[in-house]
Amino acid sequence: MNKKVRDIMVSDVITVDGIATVTEALDLMRAKNIKSLVVNRRNEDDAFGIVTLYDIVHKVVTKGKPLETTNVCDIMTKPLITVSQGLQVKYAAALMSQFNVKRAVIIEDNKLMGIISMEDIVYSMLDDLR
Repeated sequence: MNKKVRDIMVSDVITVDGIATVTEALDLMRAKNIKSLVVNRRNEDDAFGIVTLYDIVHKVVTKGKPLETTNVCDIMTKPLITVSQGLQVKYAAALMSQFNVKRAVIIEDNKLMGIISMEDIVYSMLDDLR
């Protein structure tokens, strides 16, 4: 398997601002049928973040925090694991596994180009078998 990250990444990345509420983030996730959102940088020198359904359950719901007044920036993970479009998928999988993350973003020339998940990797391998 010599596939590159660019071959399986999702280019249409859905983002949210850090000042958005968890309610707004959940509405967006539900509307797009996704489990995570990349959190926009505040400026060019900032890092991207990510908020997932797990973050919301673990850091908001179980703590009894209100969805409508908790901001995404208070629960997001930042910085993210980033990979290059040209990286072989097996190395992206190894990096993600090493850091125990399910998603990594693809940044090229300081621009968000895509996202890759463990799910994308596994299903790509399955497709290769067929």
